[in-house]
This record gives sequence, C-alpha cells and structure tokens, in this order.
Amino acid sequence: KALFVELDKSPLEPFTIGKTLLEALDGLGGDTQRQRTNARWIVRFAVEFLQTKIRAACAEYPAEVETTESLARAVERCVDAEEQIDANTSIPLCLETLAGDLARLLALPAAETRRT
Repeated sequence: KALFVELDKSPLEPFTIGKTLLEALDGLGGDTQRQRTNARWIVRFAVEFLQTKIRAACAEYPAEVETTESLARAVERCVDAEEQIDANTSIPLCLETLAGDLARLLALPAAETRRT
C-alpha cells in the first residue's frame, strides 16, 4: 500500500520510493533467494499500479499521449528491473535505480507540458 501511495505522488521522490521499496522487502524477510522472489513481487505490484494508471489515462478522451507513453516506458523499466533481479544483480541497487528511473520517466510529461 505504501508503494502505491508513493507512486501516486507528483512529482515522485526517488529517495522516498527507493526507501519504501527496500522497507517493503526488509519487512518480508527471508534468505537471498526468498528476497529475490519478494523483490520480483514488489516490482510486479508497481507494474500493476502503472497499468491501472495507463487504463485510466486511456479512458479519458482525448487520451494524453505523452502521459500514456511515459507510463508505458515506466512499465518497461520495471520489466528490466525484474530481469536484473533474475540475473542476480544486487537487489538494493536494482530497486534504488528503479525508483530513480521511475521518478525521471514519470516526470517527463509535466516537464514537456511546461515547455509548451
């Protein structure tokens, strides 16, 4: 739930998201393999949240293309993070860089809107 709250903020705070992700993982505990499984689930929850936002953005007419594209790029970045976790990359590093990338990707539409 805390992850969804952080992902729904605008602008996103990468440090806070990273901290939330790592706290969720620590709260679940377990050995390294269990932590990898839990980290994958945490990333999947983020994907589900982002997909819900995509559906909501597409339900509006006319849909804002920049917003949906940024959300789709964020989903792709989550998939990359899951692949990195599967490849035995450091879990904290994966989750922290994911948080930073999500904040950057999801801030793009607002920045583009301000320039026009």
